[in-house]
Amino acid sequence: MPEPRLRWDLSDVGLRNFLIDPERIGVVCTKYRNSVGNDWSFPPLSECREAWERVYGPQRWDNLALREWRLPL
Repeated sequence: MPEPRLRWDLSDVGLRNFLIDPERIGVVCTKYRNSVGNDWSFPPLSECREAWERVYGPQRWDNLALREWRLPL
């Protein structure tokens, strides 16, 4: 089940503050800005899932076999 606060109450700034607070989620996410646009750098997917579960409890992931990030098809 998705975290309701992330779905309805979290602004862009709130999401940014959440992502850059390693004490809150336990991993470091980094925002990059260049002339083309904005990007984020995330740790490996498995680390992000572990960090999420530490904060929000066990989750049923759609594709548990997926262990790393991949580009959209």
